[in-house]
Amino acid sequence: MVCNQCLEGNEKLESLSQVPVIAIDNWTAVRSEIASSNVVQRDNVAFAKALDRGLEEKAKELDKEAKSFEKLWSETARRSVITTILKEWIERRGDDANVEVLMEALSISAFMDVKLRVEKLLELNCVEKR
Repeated sequence: MVCNQCLEGNEKLESLSQVPVIAIDNWTAVRSEIASSNVVQRDNVAFAKALDRGLEEKAKELDKEAKSFEKLWSETARRSVITTILKEWIERRGDDANVEVLMEALSISAFMDVKLRVEKLLELNCVEKR
């Protein structure tokens, strides 16, 4: 999806706010950026809860499984937790799983560096007014 109405300054991504995350062209890159964040991996339950309160229990289960003796909290297991949380969020919320909700979930103070990187990726979906 290309956004032709992006504005300057702080409102640059405003026109993308209601766009479902799966509709953005580089959703795979955005998802990968979030899943690779050690802070989001560590605080995955808080992230899931910020996306949708109904995901909190699922995140706790995934977290426990990823920390099990079999998985040993490996990089693959940690990324899988975040990827699964995001997939579950999209399945539950459908078109309401949008950019605005994602950015609000990334507004937790510990996630600010990830939020900035995700904003940069989202900006690639905008074509500035000329």
